[in-house]
Amino acid sequence: MSALLFFKEGDGFRKKDYSLLKVQCEAFAGMIFINPDPNAEPLREKLGCLDGRLENFPLGEMQLLGAQSYDLDCDWKLLAENFMEWYHVAPVHPELAKFSTPDKHFMHEGSGQFVGFKTHPVTNCGGPADTDLFHPTPNTNSYDQETAFFYHLFPNVSVTIYPHSVYTLVMLPTGPGTCRETLYLLQHPNSRLESDSDEVFQQKVDNLMKFVTKVNDEDIDIVNKVSKGLKNRTYRGGRFSPDMEMTCYRFQNMIADSMVDRNLVFPPSVTDYYEHVYNPSKAQSVIPEEPAGMFIPEMEPEPMTYTLVEVDENSGVAKVVMEDISASHTIVQIDPESDSIKVVELGEALSNACENAGVVECASENVEAGGTIV
Repeated sequence: MSALLFFKEGDGFRKKDYSLLKVQCEAFAGMIFINPDPNAEPLREKLGCLDGRLENFPLGEMQLLGAQSYDLDCDWKLLAENFMEWYHVAPVHPELAKFSTPDKHFMHEGSGQFVGFKTHPVTNCGGPADTDLFHPTPNTNSYDQETAFFYHLFPNVSVTIYPHSVYTLVMLPTGPGTCRETLYLLQHPNSRLESDSDEVFQQKVDNLMKFVTKVNDEDIDIVNKVSKGLKNRTYRGGRFSPDMEMTCYRFQNMIADSMVDRNLVFPPSVTDYYEHVYNPSKAQSVIPEEPAGMFIPEMEPEPMTYTLVEVDENSGVAKVVMEDISASHTIVQIDPESDSIKVVELGEALSNACENAGVVECASENVEAGGTIV
């Protein structure tokens, strides 16, 4: 019920003082973006050169052909990374690999908060995405009409631009390790062939929708397996493929910067984060200079530890007396009468401690970190 039924202007009540919260609202690539931060810079400035790249595509005139939503038990960032790398395409997407072949994938970066790559040229293979099934999107040139463009708008929107259609993936976190993904398939009305009857055109649209949702279903299956693997506590990370995962490297650095509130527009190419983004003037330094307003905690060195072992001189059998002796005070002394143990300093006390402990042989004072004192 409206508050105006109970409050009147002029009685100390001003409607504008109790309005809904204001948000920034912008349209881009046929989508509406809302930002609750009133001080945020315009979206187009954040996206850098991507605004210019897409300005000739009439994405705002596209019509919705279909949509599909998924509730998933995986982190949304895994979906994003899966979209932007292509070494999985051949084994995971056999039909897509015929149309958008992995060997014709190339980076397509630029300045801005996005990750880009492309397939040029796409290959007509008798599939539902072939370029001759529809007219190309209006306003595109001959290069566009044989190229698939892939852009991930940071943080959570992926856009695939085929010569005749577009599909987007919107990834929204719903909780720790869960998310909701929605796929939208769009096409400009002028892409329909004049010779197509309603029935023929609808069949083409249905086949195209089945094609893109099948690709996405295959992605979800592999992402679920990756998510399960990441939860294995023995996993310690891997290496990026420099040819097929530079996109993920760029994306992960955007994530890291956003977590420490570093508001950046990324340069066209990021092959070395410290050189190109973090601190170009100190690129050769082991520890880059700390940027203004950012705190980097000092990392404590890993403590050196030792193990004290007692060896029976008759049998030669070794017995561990104490493990994880810290290098900061680093030796123990064992009283043979009471079997009591106390920590003493390195140096001259080392040989005395070993002798009093009844060990057969004593290591030198310069024992290496992580070694064994016998």
